[in-house]
Amino acid sequence: MDNDVAKAVQILIEAFNSGNKLLVCGNGGSASDADHIVTELVKSFKEKRPINPIEVQGLFFDCERFGNILGMKLDRGLPAISLNSQTPLITAIANDSGYEMIFAQQVYTYGKSGDVLFAISTSGQSDNVRMALEVAYFLGMKTILLTGNEPYSSSEIDLVITTNSNRTDLSQEEMTPIYHEICEKVESYFFHPSVF
Repeated sequence: MDNDVAKAVQILIEAFNSGNKLLVCGNGGSASDADHIVTELVKSFKEKRPINPIEVQGLFFDCERFGNILGMKLDRGLPAISLNSQTPLITAIANDSGYEMIFAQQVYTYGKSGDVLFAISTSGQSDNVRMALEVAYFLGMKTILLTGNEPYSSSEIDLVITTNSNRTDLSQEEMTPIYHEICEKVESYFFHPSVF
């Protein structure tokens, strides 16, 4: 496992083990990547994650109409939120405060010390991403930036993961296997420890 991937996995494991959550954001194609990461964590990714048999039994007895279906189909998940997914909220923030505030406002509202912000920016220079990272740092959150290969350093970011290209399309192609590996390792740790 690549060293940066291993560090990202450890950051997420520590956060989830402490009852914290993950916030993810990005612009354009990176917004799709943010949604993608959340999808892999909130529901089953590589392997099924059935809920506890005691919960299955409880749903069967307590939920008259759909308990049986819920018990069979619910997955164990990890708390992750895409800051790109609420269009009315994003447009309200952009309209009232400016587009550069769309992630920072949400981080300030949802985030707390011990949570993690995973920001994606192929350039690493997007104002709305950088402002979100600054708010996360202010709140005592852990921060991860996935970006292109332009030099980037900041004391406000715990981990910067770079691709081998600064060309947007090539950088984006490299990002998918990086975050897939992160999600796979985190899933294995929590739900399939024998694989981890």
